Amino acid sequence: MEILSRMVGRAGLVVAGCTLLAGGFLFGQTAEPQTVTMPGLTAEIIYNVSTPDPLGLDLPQDLSVDPLSGDLFIAQNGASANILRVDLGGGQVSSIGFASEGLAFAPDGTLYFGLSNFLLGAWFRESGLFRKFAIIPAVRGVAVTREGRLLVGRGSFGPAGLFTDSILEVDRGDGFFQQVFDTAEAESATGLDLSVMSAMTVDSSGGLYAGYNSGILVKKRLDGSFVSINERPIRISGLNEFGLGHFDGLVYQYDTGSGTVFAIDEQEHVSVLMFGEVLRGVGASVSGITSDGSNIYFAGDRNQLWRIRAEGGASLSSVINADRGTGTLAGTIRVLFSDLPLAEAELRFQNGQSVVTAADGSFSISLEAGLYEVAVSKADFSTSILNVQITAGETTTLDFPLNPGLPERLAPGLAAEVVARYPADPTLGSSDVSFDREGNFYSMNFGNGTISKHILDPETREHLRSYIFASGGNLSNSFIVAVDDDLNVYASTGNDGVLMLPPRGDEVPYELTADSNDASIVRDQDGVNRVISRVRDVDGIAVRPDGSLVFSSGSGGSPIPGIPDGTFNSLVDFRNGVESIFSRGVPSGATESVFSNNDILKVDAQGRLMVGTDSGNVARIDPDGRVELIWPGDGAGKPDGAGAFSGLNNDGNGNLFLRGLTGDGSDNTLRMITPDGNDLITVASGMRQCFGGFGFDRGGRDVYVSEGRLVIRIFTRDGRTIAENLLNPPEQPTAVEQNYRKVLPRGDFLPHPEMD
Repeated sequence: MEILSRMVGRAGLVVAGCTLLAGGFLFGQTAEPQTVTMPGLTAEIIYNVSTPDPLGLDLPQDLSVDPLSGDLFIAQNGASANILRVDLGGGQVSSIGFASEGLAFAPDGTLYFGLSNFLLGAWFRESGLFRKFAIIPAVRGVAVTREGRLLVGRGSFGPAGLFTDSILEVDRGDGFFQQVFDTAEAESATGLDLSVMSAMTVDSSGGLYAGYNSGILVKKRLDGSFVSINERPIRISGLNEFGLGHFDGLVYQYDTGSGTVFAIDEQEHVSVLMFGEVLRGVGASVSGITSDGSNIYFAGDRNQLWRIRAEGGASLSSVINADRGTGTLAGTIRVLFSDLPLAEAELRFQNGQSVVTAADGSFSISLEAGLYEVAVSKADFSTSILNVQITAGETTTLDFPLNPGLPERLAPGLAAEVVARYPADPTLGSSDVSFDREGNFYSMNFGNGTISKHILDPETREHLRSYIFASGGNLSNSFIVAVDDDLNVYASTGNDGVLMLPPRGDEVPYELTADSNDASIVRDQDGVNRVISRVRDVDGIAVRPDGSLVFSSGSGGSPIPGIPDGTFNSLVDFRNGVESIFSRGVPSGATESVFSNNDILKVDAQGRLMVGTDSGNVARIDPDGRVELIWPGDGAGKPDGAGAFSGLNNDGNGNLFLRGLTGDGSDNTLRMITPDGNDLITVASGMRQCFGGFGFDRGGRDVYVSEGRLVIRIFTRDGRTIAENLLNPPEQPTAVEQNYRKVLPRGDFLPHPEMD
């Protein structure tokens, strides 16, 4: 076997002066205010050095305890790209200079580890050498049983190779391997789309566990059958790559999406060991967890290494499996933002128990005492994940509002409702809304490539019905819709041009067909070509008060007749069938454009254009072409930044509203820019999409927002405008004390299709 030479220092180790935190809990204080642990267990942070320190915690991917020395080894593949060695007895930390995403010790002390994305390496203790052991790329977990059986999780990132997204059994003598867990077979057996394998482990009886970056955990039983266990629904940046470990008949799972540590026994019973906000990931969902039978060690992306121990010297398994008696959970589920009870809502617990609410929204269930994760769900509502603690002989009350798809939080004085919902209404992938002069609105639905028209009552503004106005013609690659005073509807056709659809006297939809040989032709069912312009990559269309059009052409623009320099990152004027550049986004006195792949475009009553960009910059351009940077994407000089493809609009009263991610990317919001231009006031947060159009109605008292499968309306309760409520909020009611922890779906959002 080839000797590996890429090591730090002569012996492959660099010993530094970093020490573990001396005893104690979080900075010398108990962790209880920020975390809750199973009765009989205690938790503490034992190491919290972060990068760029060369011995800092960065993105831990896998952990393993050396059975001979008792040292803890941590595989990392972030900026640190090393294996940390933590001397738990002596309090020293050192490193091995190999980037790794999986490692484990054999009973004889041999360490097997993934090396970057290329191969499986081994550290042979007697010789002190690190050697190439097997050509297995993309190692995503390593486990060795007490009998010495070596198992390796092989993902699908990295160099091409055999058996992608599989668990392989590797011969410890010659390095040859065979597939023992096939993802395709697991998909067929479970009916699940399992995506990319990101972790693996094995229980004491030989059951194989595979974790996937979609948050799904699948076990292959000894009889060859497959079962999904403890799926993790909360994602960070679209992923959930929980950590897995095993010891003494228990599989451990650390989910940074929800900030929860679980134990799974061989009968597939799932227990919650610990939860808390400080356990949630910030920017990445990767984590590692392991145990030596007396301690559980785990770490995520918060630069903190945690240890869980049993009180009084007891074993972990004895505490986890202890009989604590039973208690009761009872309460009422209602509809968020209303007092209406919600019947037939299901509460499902991680141990497999469940209960359904009665007609009055009430429920009651007997549970073993301990910690629980409960998923509260119903069709057409957003599933909520809660943590509760049950005490023996007592009744814990849970009164909880379930969200029908609305923002998680609203400013005081505001309410919200779902106006249109797929599939009852044709709003799959709703990404923009635009009102016409009759008070109805259109939505662009890129999910199924349609434009929908939504009819509102002229007086009450009640939603009466929705129907498909147009479909086909590459509308699935269009994200925007606009309408003029003559009720002509405009949208882009893929990235190849702009089409215009005149009003129809009936509700029969346009059926559009793109010519596969000529992108300038999109015909309706009558054979009429509806393309009016070949300006490319149009992700914003505005109709000025004089009826002329402006197109927002992003980085995918191109030269066209009359504009030989191209329409890249520009606003293009369209009058009488002729295109010209209206703005390149350069403010007066500046040399750099504030446009960067400019996107959704709106216009106010004064004809000023409002545009967002992929850098987060939002700008306003007056009718003479003067450019004003309204809010910088990086937040320079402001209290917060704006996420990529944020959208800007005016409520008709001169107040500007900003929709998109917060500067740190943690939440999707709709916010108002204060009149002085220096601050942001939140209208709604905890929304599903980080991009999309919105439009105001009833003089600024209502705002309609595109939200994927939904169009929602946010409105005021007191008849004032939304801006007036924000600037002079009504008195807030006294907050009700909560006896549960709700895991907000941070990062579990629909990203803009053009975001990497």
